[in-house]
Amino acid sequence: MNSKLSIRNIFFGLGTLIIIIFCLSMAKNILIPITWALLFSFLLIPLVDYLESKKFKRALAIIIAELLFFIVVLAIFGVLTMEVVNITKDLPEISGKFTKSVNDINDFIGDIPYVTPDQFDLVTFIKSKLDTIFQWLSTKLTGVGNTLVDLGLMPIFIYFFLYYREIPSRFVNRKYSDDKYSEIIVIFGKIKKMINNYLRGLIWLTFALAVLDYLILLILGIEYALFFAVFIAVLNLLPYIGNFLANLVVIGFTYVTEDSSLTLFLVIGLLYLANIAQENILRPWLVGSSTSINALAILLSVLIGAMIWGVSGMILFVPMVGVLKIILEAIPELSPYSVFLEDKPGNKD
Repeated sequence: MNSKLSIRNIFFGLGTLIIIIFCLSMAKNILIPITWALLFSFLLIPLVDYLESKKFKRALAIIIAELLFFIVVLAIFGVLTMEVVNITKDLPEISGKFTKSVNDINDFIGDIPYVTPDQFDLVTFIKSKLDTIFQWLSTKLTGVGNTLVDLGLMPIFIYFFLYYREIPSRFVNRKYSDDKYSEIIVIFGKIKKMINNYLRGLIWLTFALAVLDYLILLILGIEYALFFAVFIAVLNLLPYIGNFLANLVVIGFTYVTEDSSLTLFLVIGLLYLANIAQENILRPWLVGSSTSINALAILLSVLIGAMIWGVSGMILFVPMVGVLKIILEAIPELSPYSVFLEDKPGNKD
């Protein structure tokens, strides 16, 4: 009997998981801006509370907080846009250097015994691969464009989430008894603290990494140092894979545009050291164990998030799993399942 119940529970759990994934995928156009808005609402609550304490009306306090937030975001995008325009102007020169570098590598390979140009033409090979990459990027950029259009709803959601932020508390107060109310409010408090610590730490980490990489690239004389520093810092928001891909792009650009091998090796070495400093000093100090999720759960969150919500999912699913972990720990019947998310490899309890 217990065996039948166990099998039935497994199928019920799998079915529920499939339905949730299906719903997340089908409703992503509305769920993505809502989730972003929720996260940023948590980030802006202290500022709104401060403005309200200074006798600002709630609506005006929220509008001021949102304006300040989006001014900072637009300023960052403005700087990046100007850098991209400058890169576009120099694109023919960069393309010529890239072709020369590829031809040099192709000539080197052609000098290897038993390898002829007919057997391996690096120029043709790279061009074919670049066409595939550009087609993939075109598809992804179209998806990002659609996401940005959807994110146009985000300021509206942020406003209403901040304006009616006491509704969840009032609902719990009316729905449950005093003891249950206290327990749920504690859960809300843990979720709020986790999200605030995660977002603030991530913002400071991104800023610190951008400054560190900018100084490295500027000292080494790499062109468009500001753009590439911000590029590395932003892609670093994607756990595990973002920093690697960004550094690969910067190293490739340095190889193509710089004649000095010493500069190339210095870029590789210093970016590697910057990554070590980030993972072992900056991230533990600024972000710490705010989500308390193990590395495997984070990696799976990134991969599954990318499959369901694209780039937004790679960032948003990590704090979402952190919220899930807090909820699982708070429910006695489900608390054993939180073990799969805990960052406690040596705990035998």
